[in-house]
Amino acid sequence: MTFERELIERVVSDVMRALASPAESNHSQPIAARSPKMQSPASVSGIQAESARKQQSVQPVESATHEFTLTDNVLTEETLAERIGHHQQVVIGLKTVLTPSARDFLRRRNISWRRVAATTETSGTGGTWLAVVLSHSSVVEAAIHQLQSVGGHRWKQELVGSPQEAAERSVSAVCRGEATGVVVFAQQAAAIACRCNRNRNVRAATAADGGEVEVLSQQFGANVICVAPDGKNTFQLKNLARAFAAANRPRGLADWIDA
Repeated sequence: MTFERELIERVVSDVMRALASPAESNHSQPIAARSPKMQSPASVSGIQAESARKQQSVQPVESATHEFTLTDNVLTEETLAERIGHHQQVVIGLKTVLTPSARDFLRRRNISWRRVAATTETSGTGGTWLAVVLSHSSVVEAAIHQLQSVGGHRWKQELVGSPQEAAERSVSAVCRGEATGVVVFAQQAAAIACRCNRNRNVRAATAADGGEVEVLSQQFGANVICVAPDGKNTFQLKNLARAFAAANRPRGLADWIDA
């Protein structure tokens, strides 16, 4: 019995060793053989340098003129203060509304600004027309919104903070070809028209209704119309502006003499 027991134990022991040998052989291998290939310090340094190079390649690069472009629908002083950073030259979209506080911010910081090229905006047959708003109200806003909803002419809106700013913006839009014509909504309509007419390229006048706008367009090709919106409803303001745009591109008379 003792002999049989020893034989059984020897057989079991041999079987257990045979079963355990593959695992032992794996554990007996050097760590370097079982582990992923370790990279040398030089290789790691090279990879880090390559990674840094790639990261630098995707960083935004300022243009040669260091201009910062903003195409938001509305720009306020708070928006500019948060995003403009150290830039001293700003480009805004053609349809971007620059609030009075934003204009004051740019003026205080001595930051120059301009609008993007108007070539794509004025390519339509109806041209692009600018509404400069000093006397802002829900009636004026509704009239401009309805104008923008009608096909054939493109209307954009800008808010200004003073009669002088309204005149300067109107003159700039006409002289730089940003707009086919300008309608100024302001109670100081006569004063703004007078300021605009200091420029030889501008033919500004005040108007109270669509019929008067047609006469002004026929008589001397007015390209800036100044309207006092108080006492007028949305329908009247919209029709006045539409009559101005319906005259197509304003043209001065052949015998027009500059003062």
